[in-house]
Formats: sequence, structure tokens, C-alpha cells
Amino acid sequence: MIKTAAVYLGSKSGITPDFAETAKQMGQALAAAGIAVVYGGTNIGTMTAMADGALNAGGKVTGVIPQTFDSRSITNDKVTQCIKTKDLKERKEVMESLSQAAIILPGSYGTMDELFEYAVNNQLGKLNRPIFILNHKGFYNPLLQQLDIMVERGFLTEELREMMHNCSTPQDVIKQIEEFNRKCLNSL
Repeated sequence: MIKTAAVYLGSKSGITPDFAETAKQMGQALAAAGIAVVYGGTNIGTMTAMADGALNAGGKVTGVIPQTFDSRSITNDKVTQCIKTKDLKERKEVMESLSQAAIILPGSYGTMDELFEYAVNNQLGKLNRPIFILNHKGFYNPLLQQLDIMVERGFLTEELREMMHNCSTPQDVIKQIEEFNRKCLNSL
């Protein structure tokens, strides 16, 4: 059952306001669904839009921020709980340990690093958790196509590929999480 999701997204807001708006809507949708949020803990970019959306909708938000970032005065002090880590590696470990799923929104290198670390940990058997990709305006289409090519050419199993769910809207993410939770309950 997914009760807490690690949300990975950008420290920038993108070139159009719809990226931040979608992040805000994702936070609101998670709060409305009663799903707690764990995220990178900053007050910048789409990260703060998502956190503010969840908090303003009454959601629980845990920020996990490395001490090096905290010294830059970018820590979001409005979160329900703030966990400070020694570095990025520990931040990823803490976020994984507190969540039952990952939600990926548009971002850059850090977001890709977090996505693939989560995916690799699934592959290695350290995790067995779904990844929901919020593919706003087709942002992740090339990546999803590459994953399909990896399956076609025998480098990625279909089972691991199917752990990454392509979602078009925040509401679609929630719908797919609810479907996942129903399957979990039915398998008990």
C-alpha cells in the first residue's frame, strides 16, 4: 500500500508557468488522496510549488535536505517535518526508506539521478516499488521510448519496465496509485 510517496522534481520552475502549476496540483492531489509527501526539502523551483500545494491542501510534507543545501538558505521551513542529511546520497536513502513509491515530475540531472537510483534499486531487489512518471506535456516521452527500446533489445525486463507508470496528469497519478493499492489489497 502506498501511504507516502517520494516526489522528485526540479529546483527550477521551467520556462512556462504550467510546470509549477502542475507541481502544485500534484501536491494538492496527493494531500486530497491522503498520501503523505517526502521531497527534497527546498523552497525553490517546482519543488516548492508541489510542497506548498500539498501543505495548503492539508497534506503532510517531509522535506529531506542535505546540510550543504541548508547552508544556502533554501530550506523550506513550512514543511511538516524537516530531516537534514550529511549529503545527497543519504538524502536519497532517507527518501527511499520513508516512501512506498516514487513520483517523477519534470526536472534535470538531480531528478534523473533520483529516478534511476530508485529504478536500479528495484532492479537489484533492494526495493520493489512502483515509479509514477508525471509526463507533463510529453516531457518524458523520449526517456520512455528509450526504456521501451531497452526492453525490445533485451537489456531491460518487461517486468522492470512495467514498474514505471506513464501518467499524463496529477489526477492520473492518483488514479494509478489507487489502482496499485487495490491490487495490493486483492493480493492479501
